[in-house]
Amino acid sequence: MSAGADAPSTLPEGTQRFEFGGLKLHGVFTDLADSRLQRVAVHVFDRRAGGQTEWMGRDPHGTKVQLVFIDAEGFALATQLAALLDENPTRTLVHPLWGAMRATCKGFDSARLSAHAPNVYTVPIEFLESNLDAQIVATAAQGVAGKTSAVSATVQAIAAQTAAPDAVAPDGTTAELAAASRAIAQVTSYLAIAQGLADAAIASANAGTLDPSLAGVLADVVTQAAPVVAAFEAVGTPEAAAVAINLQVLVAQCRDVGAASLAQQPAPRLFIVPADLPLLAIASMVYGSDGPGRIDALLVDNPAVVDPTLVRAGTALVVRALQG
Repeated sequence: MSAGADAPSTLPEGTQRFEFGGLKLHGVFTDLADSRLQRVAVHVFDRRAGGQTEWMGRDPHGTKVQLVFIDAEGFALATQLAALLDENPTRTLVHPLWGAMRATCKGFDSARLSAHAPNVYTVPIEFLESNLDAQIVATAAQGVAGKTSAVSATVQAIAAQTAAPDAVAPDGTTAELAAASRAIAQVTSYLAIAQGLADAAIASANAGTLDPSLAGVLADVVTQAAPVVAAFEAVGTPEAAAVAINLQVLVAQCRDVGAASLAQQPAPRLFIVPADLPLLAIASMVYGSDGPGRIDALLVDNPAVVDPTLVRAGTALVVRALQG
């Protein structure tokens, strides 16, 4: 098998010649396996059959390839590939079907040289896409306004269900009514948190900015739901069980509010730092006079930056366009 760039292709017409970082590998690959998985979140609710699925975007494209290097020419190409990876494993991959994409090679895995075929070096190798889609997947066609309206409607419905202990346990015993009173005390403060998230999200959307406190409020909604749900399940009446179900629906709706708030923000892009610079200078290059006010946002989007006084040349920073 030829290791050169001119090796004949057995793939159908119209496909591209396989290469990585400009290194021609089309003549030495014998098998190629791809993965392009879609991420799907599954939401299930107690006492309800089935569930809801939510598309969360696509995983990075993965390509596993079997490379076979033969004789001195092939061995030289193998060492050239290894040196390329040691220098920088993230380069342009040209896939026969999917074309050019930025990808990171994960290196050699169980490369084999056998005494039965001493002139054949077999190398399983894997590439992982390193492109970032600028689009954030929204949870549905509705925007923040529609999502927050759904939260408010569920909050009001739960408030009506829990107006009094005898609404949660209509024919309850003394113990059941006492348990209902305790559950109502918990749910009242919880509903205020959920409604607060909706109010903050719609205010943020109207202002055209992302309120940084939203993440913390959403975390409170999620983490504090379990004990409130458990309190109503402990009452043991059908009415209390219905409240518990609505509380789980409310959590899912609040997650949707968070996703919708994020989806309306400016799409991120990558900025390659041209020289060793402090983050303040980089912010000024990207945002002009608004740069100093964007430092905190840059640090949030780029947790790998540990020293804001010196960001190395070649660093890829996630930056976002200004609103307006």
